Amino acid sequence: MISGLLKREKYFVLEKTLPNPCFKAEPKVEVDFRVVQYDDSPKIADTFRQFKINAKELFRFGNICIVAEICENLVHWSWIAFNETYVSEIARRILISSDSAYIHAVYTVPEYRGLGIAPKALEKICSYLNDRGIKKAYIYTHCGNSPSLRAAHKAGFQKIGTITFIKVCKLKLYRLKAKTGNDYHTLKSMFSIERTR
Repeated sequence: MISGLLKREKYFVLEKTLPNPCFKAEPKVEVDFRVVQYDDSPKIADTFRQFKINAKELFRFGNICIVAEICENLVHWSWIAFNETYVSEIARRILISSDSAYIHAVYTVPEYRGLGIAPKALEKICSYLNDRGIKKAYIYTHCGNSPSLRAAHKAGFQKIGTITFIKVCKLKLYRLKAKTGNDYHTLKSMFSIERTR
């Protein structure tokens, strides 16, 4: 019963300045990447049923989705948000500057993990963002998610800090820790929106 009343999770926030450092990822399989459109929402929802993400809603809020396909089968997705977005794991909205992007809801179908698809997706995303004038990209991942951390590090993302989320009944507490004063300012700005769902 206590475990249902108390939740404590720690997440890393990683940052990459675009376009440097450049990197190239080589997946172990032949894979195609593309930016999907609103019309692809039913296919996304059908492939990734276990997620409660509403693709149509994300598109309406200006998110972009990049997918990886093998033989026309969706095997990976990554969403990109601009400005303000909601992070369900910590029940909080985050705000990023207009020249930044937030990569979220990254998922690879289990049987295709370990093939280098996620690092290649990050390469494609960073190239896509750089072409559109984005200066910084952010990723947020659970501290125990080693595969995501490895993929982000391969792509040149560096940890700038952590956010610890503590929930006691309906009370939500957030603790920020950063490597530098500038990083702390970035995190504080990013997570300072008071509205929650």
